[in-house]
Amino acid sequence: MLFLTFKVLHLIGAISWFAGLFYLPRLFVYHTEAFSKPEAERQILLTQFSQMEHKLYRFIMNPAMVITLIFGTCMVAIQPSYIFFPWLICKLIFVSGLVYYHWYCGKLIHSLASNQCTMTPLQMRMFNEIPTLCLVAILALAVFKSIVNFGILMVVLVVTGIALQKTIKWVNRK
Repeated sequence: MLFLTFKVLHLIGAISWFAGLFYLPRLFVYHTEAFSKPEAERQILLTQFSQMEHKLYRFIMNPAMVITLIFGTCMVAIQPSYIFFPWLICKLIFVSGLVYYHWYCGKLIHSLASNQCTMTPLQMRMFNEIPTLCLVAILALAVFKSIVNFGILMVVLVVTGIALQKTIKWVNRK
């Protein structure tokens, strides 16, 4: 029963964290597009986006990430044999990548607020898709566990990434 309680809390945290991981980079896209607006409009937009990014990161994403990591760790603590399962090790690699992505988003908030970010709106759109690829991998690993073929999973992720990149470039041209 305790394991299932931890699992529910882990999933609530993960869903909340992913909501932020999907939305924050979208705000980055709009923030970078605002740099090309007329001066009066630009200042209003840049101030608003900076506030939104900061509040989302600090008050939603950070707590959600902590909840996700704490209760994920609690599940492994209750079932220590899980740590030796290849699917969990692979999942933890993707989660580590998301923690780095989360941290990097924090750096982008500061660089955008100080007008020092060098990424273009198109680069931000591509950056925005990284959590999608991680989510696909993490869910596939968690659901299929030991029956997932890691080679096939990587091919699916690469193909999905290429498809996302092509779609972003196509949409950007329209």
